[in-house]
Amino acid sequence: MKKAAQFNEQDLSNTLWALGKLNHYDKAVVDELCEKAMKKAADFNEQELSNTLWSLAKLNHYEKAMVDELCEKAMEKAVDFNEQNLSNTL
Repeated sequence: MKKAAQFNEQDLSNTLWALGKLNHYDKAVVDELCEKAMKKAADFNEQELSNTLWSLAKLNHYEKAMVDELCEKAMEKAVDFNEQNLSNTL
């Protein structure tokens, strides 16, 4: 995960989504991606928020601080969520 330091919001969200879609859980990798995502959560768009929350649920990876931060940002942007974003988040 050397390149994770260079990941933007979409890269982080897409990587977590892909891990969830593949149902491939590597705690160390997910922890590292979550650490990076926490630093960028304020800049996540609606799709990145919903995909990341979906991924964490799919992988059964619960990091309270991460989920709380993402949920807070999702609530701030909820009026802009489309149907897919809402569905992924629930």
